[in-house]
Amino acid sequence: MLPNVDRYTIPYEDFAECRDKARMVYEFDAADVAGSYMYPAMARSFRTAGFQFATQFAYDPLAIAYANTEYQTHFLNLVYTPSKAISFMIAGAAFRQTPRGASYGRYPESERFGPFRVSYAEDLSEMVTDTAFLYSNSSGSVPPSPTELRHVAGVGTSSVLAYEGTGAYFLDRLDDGVWRLEVYPDAAWVEDPFTRPSLAREAARVLWRTRPMRITLPDLGADFSVEPMNAGNDHRPAVGAGAGTFDVRPGVYVLTRAGTAHPAWTPETVVGGRRLGAFVAPPSSEAPTAVVHTPPAEVRAGQPFRVRADVVSRTAVDSVALFVRRVGGWGRMLRLTMEPAGAFAYQVQVPAERVREGLVEYAVSVYEGGEARTFPGSELGDPYRWDFTGRGFWQVRVVAAGAPILLFDGRRDLEHVLYPHPWEYVRFHTDIVTGSEPERLALSAVVQDFTPPPHHFALRTFLPEGQRTRLSEASSGGALRIGARAVGRASDRMEVALVGRDGTAWGTVVELTDTWREFVIPLSELRPTPLALLPRPYPQFLPYLLETTTTHEGPLLAELDGLQFSVGANLFQDADLEGAHGFAIERVVLDPQP
Repeated sequence: MLPNVDRYTIPYEDFAECRDKARMVYEFDAADVAGSYMYPAMARSFRTAGFQFATQFAYDPLAIAYANTEYQTHFLNLVYTPSKAISFMIAGAAFRQTPRGASYGRYPESERFGPFRVSYAEDLSEMVTDTAFLYSNSSGSVPPSPTELRHVAGVGTSSVLAYEGTGAYFLDRLDDGVWRLEVYPDAAWVEDPFTRPSLAREAARVLWRTRPMRITLPDLGADFSVEPMNAGNDHRPAVGAGAGTFDVRPGVYVLTRAGTAHPAWTPETVVGGRRLGAFVAPPSSEAPTAVVHTPPAEVRAGQPFRVRADVVSRTAVDSVALFVRRVGGWGRMLRLTMEPAGAFAYQVQVPAERVREGLVEYAVSVYEGGEARTFPGSELGDPYRWDFTGRGFWQVRVVAAGAPILLFDGRRDLEHVLYPHPWEYVRFHTDIVTGSEPERLALSAVVQDFTPPPHHFALRTFLPEGQRTRLSEASSGGALRIGARAVGRASDRMEVALVGRDGTAWGTVVELTDTWREFVIPLSELRPTPLALLPRPYPQFLPYLLETTTTHEGPLLAELDGLQFSVGANLFQDADLEGAHGFAIERVVLDPQP
């Protein structure tokens, strides 16, 4: 979504009546976006447009943020969306520090501006200065002057603070050799928080876990004391000798370098307008252990593949195992021990000799408190027990090297489509229709006419991570196979484009008939084409099409983000422009071999 917020144009900024007026953004947000990379980019574009004041749309009250019921298209809360909250903190700094009217180029060059950086691929917002180091997720950056640092805030691990938990933390210098540390509980999303809300649904969980933390600050050194400050916190961890490492639980602490004399800091000491011991967080979730996992769409035969899952639990579980087998084969399921790989993550690699063409299925068994439960169904026991009755398994297709890669399917990808908003737009309607065969579905779109601006209609699809597993195999000498037909006319035209993560789009025009056809388009025939910014940026006068420059001679297949299907007035002569135009798209397949 970064291209959507790259520019904020004001069509009436040169009106005489507007030139001497303050510029304010009443409300803004990156609606339905879970990532933590948007807010600073929005702040940058606001400042480039000359705005002096901007307010975010909605902050979720702490008591109901677990369900995101306040306004479900928006979701921002320090405890339940820690990475987004840190991103918003960085955006505030970016808005204050970025000069009005300053320009930093077009996306993707605009990902870096001053001391700020945003990254879609890393899901990261970042601010790095001599005195402040802020990051919304684990960062590989190094502050230029560690001895000058005064403020650290983040989620995950950096060169200054290593932490396995998923909650936000703040580290602020109080005095020479004295720092205030504030650590929030782990947050885990176990359901999509942007679907229909209910207070009975716990979309996000808070979990109070004790986890190791390592701080590397010249002002603290490797030997310091840790004193709890918030009410009810009696956790006084010892710091590893010369290592700067200690076990921390959520709360507020004062860290003091060994041998440092300082005033008596108490919970009631007021620093920067707030009590030193001020800390509020909800109690740990009482919900049962959950396993969050999305299987890949397919993997390549003869190659090992990694299974990674989040085991969301109140306390550390005893162990986790993967049970895997080939569908249609005989014999016992293979049991593989999964190893910890992060805050809640466990992973294991399925050996290559078990990955043969066909279909594999697997389940994850979690062992805790003398009991096993197997997911995805949360069934009691594991597949090695004689009385295990669970029948729920994740399934993955295994295909041969060089097999075609399915980029879009009308049935599979119903939830992976970005639509334009019907307000102030060309008149259109979309539908799901029967495809070329009874079991297939297709996405249909009809534009009534191109009279109103922008005289263009587009749909975009996106590839979830599980559908990107084989893109690196594809060759630039390959081809697209497109299954499509015209809707409402004997013949029509549409453009099909590959969309890259850098905002580039590479497309070709397809001549349709009213019967299903498969069009074979060599990748070498694709040409740069504008990217439609969907969902349409709001307000409606903001740019609709993005044109980026690129030095590449074609799409970078390993970096594909999705597809674009479009029709516009530019595709037709005047005699053919009148009336409705439509298409139905059933499948797009990438043949990775020349």
